[in-house]
Amino acid sequence: MRMITKGKSLLLAALVATTLWSCDSDDNFENEKSIPQEVRNSFAQKYPSASNTEWTNKGVYEVAEFTYNNIQASAWFDSKGTWHMTETDLPYSLLPQTVKDAFQACEYNTWKIDDVDMLERKGFEPIYVIEVELQENEIDLYFSAEGILIKTIVDNDNSNNDYENHLPETATTEITSFIEERYPQSRIVEIEREKSKIEVDIIHNNLSKEVVFNNDKQWLYTSWDVRVRELPQAVSSILNTPQYIGYHIDDAEYIETAQGDYYLLELEKGDRDVKVKVDINGNILN
Repeated sequence: MRMITKGKSLLLAALVATTLWSCDSDDNFENEKSIPQEVRNSFAQKYPSASNTEWTNKGVYEVAEFTYNNIQASAWFDSKGTWHMTETDLPYSLLPQTVKDAFQACEYNTWKIDDVDMLERKGFEPIYVIEVELQENEIDLYFSAEGILIKTIVDNDNSNNDYENHLPETATTEITSFIEERYPQSRIVEIEREKSKIEVDIIHNNLSKEVVFNNDKQWLYTSWDVRVRELPQAVSSILNTPQYIGYHIDDAEYIETAQGDYYLLELEKGDRDVKVKVDINGNILN
């Protein structure tokens, strides 16, 4: 009796599983049928070995989630079949050695690696994102292929990042011309549009720099990180001034503006922190 009951249970489970699989397959088939033929053709041409493909619609984009070479990825196409972005879930071992070396040399190298992604976008070079965590803190580290740390983003919402906000923006002629003239031989790796400004990340002289414009395409400023140990003596010597005795420099940026350049220093003393503007001669500006 027990053997018969078990057999019936297994048979019922198999029937349920088969029914569910059939429903999922039908849903996937119906979703794929709703995708414009131009999109499916472009996807097949770009990823001929893709398998386990599932389609979803996100606004004006058709998104294919698929597997290739045993790796999970998602690709974004517009309704005309133009490819815009692919996010690939990489194992750490497949990162370029330059990126792995840069990560091991950065301040977050002891944090736990939670996820690794490669972002490929139309008109831009690939970016590698290493998501790290330490207790309740999460940081996304963005590296170029040669291992330059482009930016770090605090990410504590514990949500899955499908990189929808990283769909490629097109630089205007005004912005491109300005960057080419002021930062020759630089490469644009990211463009973000905020409510009141446009932020353009570039790589120039082997440094990651952020060039910021207003919505009228007028240049506001450019900034980049500076290692504290590489600050000019005149700048770091502000720690000898009476109001900053006992502080240490936790972070430093160099800021270029049309009105003049300066260093933006973040000073810490116990639980207190303060930001100070200092010109290249060590004069405090604020």
